[in-house]
Amino acid sequence: KPSLTQAFEHIGARIFNIKPNCKLFYHGASVMISNYVNALVESGLKTYQLAGIDRNIALNLIGPILRNTCDNIIRSDPGRALTGPIARGDWRIVRLELEQLEGADPDLVQVYKVMGKATLELAEAEGLLTTEQASKMHDLLS
Repeated sequence: KPSLTQAFEHIGARIFNIKPNCKLFYHGASVMISNYVNALVESGLKTYQLAGIDRNIALNLIGPILRNTCDNIIRSDPGRALTGPIARGDWRIVRLELEQLEGADPDLVQVYKVMGKATLELAEAEGLLTTEQASKMHDLLS
């Protein structure tokens, strides 16, 4: 008599165990990956609008960016999929972007800094930055 696990495996489901005291971590991870991406995209859309780009045009711009980013993350790993000024150690661009945002929207500055710190951590773990680049980034994002 086939088990429920076998039935799920037969249709391609991935079966794994979660300890009862870790179920909220599992749910929290899913919330971050699904809903927090939406909030981050909204912050990006607001920033495009600060650049004078119509929201509908911006929505069309982000499709290829999001698909490429998600494909790269799934194919490799978040750290190895990094691009942009933090991954390149271009602290001058980060400084200029923060200065521009500071004059326009303090909430977006906070999003930039929080996500920048998380990106910096990934870049450092991948060994992408020199000590000087990492130090300047830490100063800017603090």
